[in-house]
Amino acid sequence: MKKIVVTFFQKIYVVFIFMMIITVGLGIVWVVLFGMIQQKTISSIEQFENTQSQMQAFYELNQQKKLIATTSEERNKLDIYFPDQNSAPGFFEALEATAVRSNVDMNIVSAQLGQKKDTGFKVQISAQGSFRDVYYFFMTLEDMPVGSTITQFVINKNTVDSEDISRGDWVGLFDVEVVGYSQ
Repeated sequence: MKKIVVTFFQKIYVVFIFMMIITVGLGIVWVVLFGMIQQKTISSIEQFENTQSQMQAFYELNQQKKLIATTSEERNKLDIYFPDQNSAPGFFEALEATAVRSNVDMNIVSAQLGQKKDTGFKVQISAQGSFRDVYYFFMTLEDMPVGSTITQFVINKNTVDSEDISRGDWVGLFDVEVVGYSQ
């Protein structure tokens, strides 16, 4: 058998080639793993941005809900101030309650809708009682939480000698114009 003699340079050459193979192998593994890491990073960023946009939408929704909640009282006041077509009976009920509080006998003389569509309505009211009660009715009529204007009022001492004047001898006649309906 032949004896193989390996020289020093051959040993270095073998070690060098072995190191090159290991380096190339590690390089390939590094590129593959780095690509996978980069892919996962991109996926994570997309998920984070999606979550962040959903959280922003949720935050904005909560802000809108808070805004609606904080303005509900003011919107209710506006709904009272501008009656709609279905709340006219409520206006007349409020008139009756005001008359009871004022201690007067109230009658609706006439009521008519406005000439144009959605322009409100006009009411002529008669109230009978003492001067103080009729005047108090007039003041509370002005302060009703409805968009109304008293266009004319007259308070007269009743001169008719009649037995049916049981509540007092003063009569007030009020023309009230209610602001147009809200849409």
